[in-house]
Amino acid sequence: MPRLTEDGSDIEGEEAQALYALRKALLSLVFTEDLSLQDTERALLRRAGAGEIPGTPRGWAKRYLSLERLDDAWTDRLLTLTKAPSDREAFDLHMRGREIEYRNMLA
Repeated sequence: MPRLTEDGSDIEGEEAQALYALRKALLSLVFTEDLSLQDTERALLRRAGAGEIPGTPRGWAKRYLSLERLDDAWTDRLLTLTKAPSDREAFDLHMRGREIEYRNMLA
């Protein structure tokens, strides 16, 4: 399985092409608007070979808060998600009108 290098060295050949193809496929799924958010999450995880959706949206937000972010503005967005409803139907209702924001976070 191809992987990114931590030292910034270039990945070449088939390995690079596999990464680019995977990235393109995943981004295409993120921005497929006819999929619900939950279906988008499932499709992304399935395509990445990661299985089912782990935990709740709150859990995802807390996990993302532990990671480095390129733009500090995402911190506010993630903190908002930590207060989102924990059950799926309530979360989907909460996210109406925020789908583009959430899809961008998934990307």
